[in-house]
Amino acid sequence: MKLEKFVAHNVYGYLNFDICFNNDLNIILAPNGKGKTTALKIILAILSRNYNYIKNLNFDYLELSFFHTKVQDPTTIKITEYSNIKTDNQDELTSYRLICDEHNVNYKIFFRNSKLFDFQLEEGKFGEEKLSFIKLPMFLSLDRRFTFNQPKKDYDSILEKFLENKSTTQHQDDPLQSVENLISSAQNKLTKITNHAKRFF
Repeated sequence: MKLEKFVAHNVYGYLNFDICFNNDLNIILAPNGKGKTTALKIILAILSRNYNYIKNLNFDYLELSFFHTKVQDPTTIKITEYSNIKTDNQDELTSYRLICDEHNVNYKIFFRNSKLFDFQLEEGKFGEEKLSFIKLPMFLSLDRRFTFNQPKKDYDSILEKFLENKSTTQHQDDPLQSVENLISSAQNKLTKITNHAKRFF
């Protein structure tokens, strides 16, 4: 899997994201409190259909596009129509809609008092079973460990190949060090190429 784009509007009433991902290494930098961790958690929640996490986001719109293995066109999951209301008898009702046009998926999720209690399929559409092909991507989490949810051989980005090849090295318990080594190696290669090119100009 390769993530292509992540968009979110008004998460928690104030966070907005519009992230376009590179094909290999992606490093998200921002001051504390700007939503770096929140963005990663939302991406994982969308891919894993973590309905309970999503229901607490109080958002206007979520969208995630990604490339599945051996599929040329991206798959896009949209989550919209978020609603959170309290009834006269003090029940809290939360709902939102999940749409994936590429797989003809369109259904609404309902919670009552924070408990999942119903799914409602749009007529002629499918539910989450059509999204069972999705595997979670690899990412460096806050505990500085990479998360895998599929065989390593399925990963085809530069970073993932590098980490797989280095899995038996002294840094296998410190992925952050592996990332630093990858950046350093890429920088050294670029310097060599630049120096070599200067000979011809």
